[in-house]
Amino acid sequence: MKRIILFMILTTTIPVYGQDWGLGVRIGDPVGLTIKKYTEENALELSIGGAHLFYDKRLYDKHLHNWYMAQTLGYKGFEYSINKASVPFGFQIHYLYLKNLSETTTALQWYYGYGAQFRIQRASYNFRYKISNDPDWHYLTGETVTDLDIGGDVVLGMEYSPPNTPVSLFLDLTLFMEVADDPFIFLVQGGVGLRYKF
Repeated sequence: MKRIILFMILTTTIPVYGQDWGLGVRIGDPVGLTIKKYTEENALELSIGGAHLFYDKRLYDKHLHNWYMAQTLGYKGFEYSINKASVPFGFQIHYLYLKNLSETTTALQWYYGYGAQFRIQRASYNFRYKISNDPDWHYLTGETVTDLDIGGDVVLGMEYSPPNTPVSLFLDLTLFMEVADDPFIFLVQGGVGLRYKF
């Protein structure tokens, strides 16, 4: 009986959730972990995980092909194949401005903001080439290349926090611009996810 009374006191005096932090999962670009620190009108959001996992693999193949061709100008013939590519890793950090969609409730909010991204992937490959006046192929194996993308972005999103529950659902859309290593390359990203708020 004492345990029941103690439980009732704790659950009525200590909230089971709060509005200061959110920790959850995100599916999109990147796919992985999301952490959000809330204030009354702003938030700081961090997303970490696999980057561009759902894009067509030919996008990265094209990037590698362009890189290889830049290294092999003057070769008579050139062919390559990827042996192994690492899981692409992405890191995003955003400063957000929170806005209520209704004056009567804060359950549904939209937000906008800006931030920065870091993305990296490493691949090993083989390639063969021909030199002028030589009919034979020359082979190289076990070569590696690292694709490192750093840049800024703007983000627009929406978040729903059902009343009296410790969770929130969100979706967002981001426009990323590379600064290095391919300046002014733009990429549209998006994601959906679920956070536990505490």
